[in-house]
Amino acid sequence: MQFPNASSGIKKIFTAEILQLIGSVLSFICALLAFSAVGSVVGYEKTGSNVAAASALASGAGMMVFFIAASVLMLIAFIFNLIGIVRASRDESTFKIALYAVIAGIVFSALSGVFSGMNARVSGVMDALGTVADLVVTLYVIQGIRMLASRMNNREVDNRGQKIYMIILGVLLLRLIANIIVVIFGGRFATAIGLTVYLVSIALSLVQYIMYLIFLAKAKKMLA
Repeated sequence: MQFPNASSGIKKIFTAEILQLIGSVLSFICALLAFSAVGSVVGYEKTGSNVAAASALASGAGMMVFFIAASVLMLIAFIFNLIGIVRASRDESTFKIALYAVIAGIVFSALSGVFSGMNARVSGVMDALGTVADLVVTLYVIQGIRMLASRMNNREVDNRGQKIYMIILGVLLLRLIANIIVVIFGGRFATAIGLTVYLVSIALSLVQYIMYLIFLAKAKKMLA
């Protein structure tokens, strides 16, 4: 094995992404159960039905279970991703920039939480910077793999990484535009435009995420 640390690190990063994907699905189910619980509570208040009350309790209990499971998976995914980046950086220095971005993302997320109850605009900016930091992590993981692929003369992985890199840059630009429109201009019209741009970026993010998983799988195979 030519790059044992990078091989181990990429495996950890790939596992982290799978866990994060499962956690996202559980979070979505949690949101659906939350809506169901609210609907059942409203139904109980209007009718006093025992069925509605039981449904509200069941939805609420299910929501808590899925929320806890999603939170645990997200935490494990974060730890795996961090360990993977640290290990990969031992064979390729490009991964160190991804590590710095991880640290920056933690700081921005903490500041967003601190300002959430004091200044919504500052909190929004910190949240946007946290999103940017997450994308920078992905960008430099890709660049690190591309550097390894170049050193191994694997053009297929290098070219695939370049395509994903450009898509992520597009997503990053769209999200920045959406947040700038909402935070600076405000108002319903700006919010509607910002939301439209954001939804487009979400659609591109889904495409990018699938491509990123495939890319990580190929990188694993390359480094095996």
